[in-house]
Amino acid sequence: MSKIEVEIPDHILKCLEGLIRENKFDDLNEAVLTAIIHTIVHADRYGIDSVKKKVKKALELYDFFTNQNKESLERYKESGIKQWKFVATNDERTCEECRNMDGKIFDIDDVKTLPPLHFGCRCTITPIVEKK
Repeated sequence: MSKIEVEIPDHILKCLEGLIRENKFDDLNEAVLTAIIHTIVHADRYGIDSVKKKVKKALELYDFFTNQNKESLERYKESGIKQWKFVATNDERTCEECRNMDGKIFDIDDVKTLPPLHFGCRCTITPIVEKK
C-alpha cells in the first residue's frame, strides 16, 4: 500500500482532535481514516456532487461564524469597548471546550480565543459595556 500525504486544515484537525479527546477515536490517524471512508461511502450513495456541496456548505458556515465574530470585534474596538465575553450555545451538542469558555471575559485585542474554536462551533461573542 502506498503512502499518501495530505495537509489537513487546522479547523478540521481541531474537530478531529476533539473527537479523540471525547474517546470517539483512539488517535488522529483513525479519525482521519474514518472521515475519509465516511466521505467515500456518502459519495457512492449520494454522488460526489452532493458530498462536495455538503462540505462546501459546512466550510462556508464555519467561515461565516469566523468572519461574523471578527467583524463584531472590530465594531466593538471602534466603539471604544475594552473587553468581550465568550458566549457558548449551551445544549446537548455543546462540547466541553466551549462549555468551559462560556462567560469568560477577554481583552478586546485577544483574538486567539475568538470563536469558533472548532469546526461546527456555534459560539459567539458579546461586548462588555462599562457603566458610567
